[in-house]
Amino acid sequence: MSGTIARLAIRTAMALLLVMGLSGISVGLTLAAASFGASLPLAGVAIPAGLIGYGLALAGGGFGILLGRGWGWPLGVVAIVVGVVTLVILLGIVGGRDAVLAGGLVTWGATLGLLLLGWPARPR
Repeated sequence: MSGTIARLAIRTAMALLLVMGLSGISVGLTLAAASFGASLPLAGVAIPAGLIGYGLALAGGGFGILLGRGWGWPLGVVAIVVGVVTLVILLGIVGGRDAVLAGGLVTWGATLGLLLLGWPARPR
């Protein structure tokens, strides 16, 4: 594989990690605000907190790659693998009949593929 393809793959994966991560943080913050506004028990904040934490991991991987840090690529890969495993479990629970989860699996899978294609161009 050429270096040009690896660089394009890692840059595309970086952009996807940033978009996924920042949107996850945004959704998590919105849900947290709604949870607090609805006076839900503190346990009701667990899902928004999980979304924020996961969003930080995704965005952190993207920013790490952007800044040329050696930890960015592995953080992105681990975060994406966690997402893929979660989506596979959720699809199994609903019997594989959820277009949103299936679309997420395709997106996360494509991002993982791009990260792996970008292995030669990863920051070290």
